[in-house]
Amino acid sequence: MLVYEKKVDETRHLFGNATGTIPTSDDVQLTYKDDEGSTLTLSESDTYLDNGHGGIIRKSDGKSVNVFIGDVEIIGGEITPVLSSIEVTAPTKTTYAVDDTLDLTGMVVKEVYSDGSKETITEGFTTSPANGATLAATDTKVTVTHTASGKTAEFSITVS
Repeated sequence: MLVYEKKVDETRHLFGNATGTIPTSDDVQLTYKDDEGSTLTLSESDTYLDNGHGGIIRKSDGKSVNVFIGDVEIIGGEITPVLSSIEVTAPTKTTYAVDDTLDLTGMVVKEVYSDGSKETITEGFTTSPANGATLAATDTKVTVTHTASGKTAEFSITVS
């Protein structure tokens, strides 16, 4: 039995165990079939969840989904959401005088996943300008960069 990971699309990955001989080609297509054996088309509006019994269900209609790589069925697969963006809630203070220092107290950074879930993080990101930096009249925004993914979000500040 092999543990398998395959990128389903830009926002979802499939993880699971497969029995049999797994084709080694990178261009192998995953096929999704319902309990009746009909091939399913994945769409961005559908969410696929682990059914808790080693299978996958499509959230929109609750149908069980079987996953195949070529003719080999994936056993106990699940589609796992991946990081799609970050979002930032601005800190308490966003208005400054020239030569004030940036104060990010109250700023909230969240990772946003492809299934719509969000997770607040307190590390793993940088800001530009950095917290405590001396501000100039030309500073009009703060950019937050997620270190691992490079995804960014920003908020406006006023320096006068």
